[in-house]
Amino acid sequence: MATVYLSLSTKTDTTQKQEILIRFSHGRINQRAKTNIFISAEYWDDKTHQVIIPNFRLMNDEKKELKQYLTNQSEKLNLLTTTIQTLFNESDKSNIAPDWLKNCIDKYYQRGKYTLVAEAPK
Repeated sequence: MATVYLSLSTKTDTTQKQEILIRFSHGRINQRAKTNIFISAEYWDDKTHQVIIPNFRLMNDEKKELKQYLTNQSEKLNLLTTTIQTLFNESDKSNIAPDWLKNCIDKYYQRGKYTLVAEAPK
């Protein structure tokens, strides 16, 4: 069974956010890639490998914006892992390229580009 592991990069960008890294493994296949999803380290749970979305007692505009941002990042991450697992189930497992995971992430971010090619009349 294919497994997707998520981890937080140790490098921080200028806004003090860290990128979420993804590792895909299945048998002898073991690939790592960057997800282009950034989050602050205080909102990442290393044990469950998920984004922590805090519940605030009193909501102001800043906290609402933060909660919305974290929710969006979490949804992106869940959709990305689902897309990777779906593409793996549809692919030929005996012939997976070394950059397969990076191509899957590229397909996720440029869905319109890939679907237009697939739907073009022959």
